[in-house]
Amino acid sequence: MTLAFLAFAVSLIVSLLMVVRVWRASPMDGILSLLVPFYLLIAVVKYWSDPEHSIRGHAVILILCSALAYYGMSSAVSDYADQIEQQTIELTPQQKAALESGDDEQIARVMDELRQQHGVPPLGYAGDDAGGQAESAPVVSSTPAVSAPSSASNTYESSSAGSEESAMPVTTRPVPVASYADVANSVVFQRGRWAREATGFSLDVPHSFHILGGNDARRLTTALGGAEDSRLIGWVQHENLDIKDTKAWHVKVRWHPDGWIGADAKGLDSIALLQKAQAQGARPTGVLSSAGDLVGYAVAPGFDGHVVDWSEERLAPDSDKTVVDCHAVALGLRGAVEFTILGMPAASRALCHSSVLLLANRITFNTGREYTPTAPGDGLPRAPYTLSGLITRGP
Repeated sequence: MTLAFLAFAVSLIVSLLMVVRVWRASPMDGILSLLVPFYLLIAVVKYWSDPEHSIRGHAVILILCSALAYYGMSSAVSDYADQIEQQTIELTPQQKAALESGDDEQIARVMDELRQQHGVPPLGYAGDDAGGQAESAPVVSSTPAVSAPSSASNTYESSSAGSEESAMPVTTRPVPVASYADVANSVVFQRGRWAREATGFSLDVPHSFHILGGNDARRLTTALGGAEDSRLIGWVQHENLDIKDTKAWHVKVRWHPDGWIGADAKGLDSIALLQKAQAQGARPTGVLSSAGDLVGYAVAPGFDGHVVDWSEERLAPDSDKTVVDCHAVALGLRGAVEFTILGMPAASRALCHSSVLLLANRITFNTGREYTPTAPGDGLPRAPYTLSGLITRGP
């Protein structure tokens, strides 16, 4: 990293010397070289054969400095990887998948977790503080990480709990818990087209709505006391609602990478689906749901060939009042995008359902990622459930 900084500094000095030399030949060219990006390239060609004002040597030095800067940055990244390896940090399968996904937000989230849990230093870490003793690197057990138990709002993958204790001591650092207000003050909303290239779709965010990315959405969820949700990729809210109000409704956006979801040959029978869902009870898999017993469908399940939508009416715990959970899922060839509002008052069921359906219908999958009614060819993943299983959170 030091080499890269030195190369950048020398490049800056050489660039200024080039501008001065060009200025002596022509003040106009000097001004343009200073203000117009890459105009120095024109000056190099223009004064190439002028022995008094040639800047060929300066250009060669700039090229060498650029090469050194690239080498320095590459070495810093390599050193950072070596530091992680030397600390014997065992990545969970979810962390490995996130690092290999190419999604900037997922990669940033995993790196933050490593820094918080294991003390992995940021790029440019030198080891010793000025005038102080270097802090020893923590030793992390090579035993596979134990996943936290899934809540009722988690994913289809059930985590295995329990592993043998490692003989090596595990050193952890206390992680400061940010309050919801602190997190809400730091989030950044986006508008317009929201693209997710790694998963192959984009969302045209409707007028009067704005969206948060996955990292901010997960921070807000955990600050509210919710469980970590690896499938949560966004948080949509109406712009007239205050993000700092913990009771303001919002739409959770989740990506289900389970593969192609087949439709049921007999269609969606709402009575049969309700009976199946009630018979199997609460299950910590699939789409999100609020606490409470399912008493009926406020909006019966429907499927238009691209989006499946339904709204559930649930009896709130320790209460005789009902709340509504609204769901709309846009299907793709390799997975599905879920839009869910949890715990809305029953009187607001129309607003609740129309909001999730509006968002799901504004999803566009990239070419080759669109949903097809027929099963894909060999090699493409298929979900271990059908549309009815998606709705009832079963097979």
